[in-house]
Amino acid sequence: MCANLNTLSAGGSASDAELLPGGGGAWMSRSTDPVLPADCEQALARSDERYGSLREWVCGEEATALTHGELEERLGAEGRELLRRLYEDSLLLRAIREQRLEVVVGSDGIVRPHAERNHERTLQTVFGEVRVGRIAYRARGQQNLHPADGLLNLPEEKPSHGLRRLAAIESTRGSFEGSSEAIVRQTGQRLHTRQLRDLVLRRCRTVVRDGLSPARTARGGPTWDYGVRPRWCRLRVSAMVAHHLTPRTTD
Repeated sequence: MCANLNTLSAGGSASDAELLPGGGGAWMSRSTDPVLPADCEQALARSDERYGSLREWVCGEEATALTHGELEERLGAEGRELLRRLYEDSLLLRAIREQRLEVVVGSDGIVRPHAERNHERTLQTVFGEVRVGRIAYRARGQQNLHPADGLLNLPEEKPSHGLRRLAAIESTRGSFEGSSEAIVRQTGQRLHTRQLRDLVLRRCRTVVRDGLSPARTARGGPTWDYGVRPRWCRLRVSAMVAHHLTPRTTD
């Protein structure tokens, strides 16, 4: 059977499209992957490599010998790692494209005249820990400034907003120990009990502070961030205080 090349779109040709057999004796064309900018190709190299390895594994004998449950578990873990690398690579792309600012002045009124690339910090996300590179603006004897942190809305602490949101939601359902295990099951990331407690307390301070005049939804009802409400916060904080003041007995 011959393919009718006249049916290709005006911008297509046999050199940049693949002809595939379709139903009813028809043929369909599939364009090749678009060419990405060079900096994007550079940044996504690690996640591309990971995806290629995962494809090869799926086609191999080991994967085809697994039960559906085993395959589901393995792909869940491998898929999370692929997303972690893609997340980190997207941050790398932003770092590559970050433009140096002419003048950077801190809230202290001091100019940071020196700029250095590739200053990194870590961020713990729902996919795993990633590195965030950005330009640091420096001045002798002064704290470095990173304007890109503001553009990314990065928290001061290590856990991302997505992980914080999950921590707050799970903490309203039970103990901190149970919440920590629930987060591990969902994301593979472990927040220790003390770390989880500190995150929730920080969220509660904000909610209680703003609780008298919460934001309103389109229907006029109150809305609370992450489902953490002032009354729950007061009860949770009271319980934690009582727990720490309760005398401990040893056998």
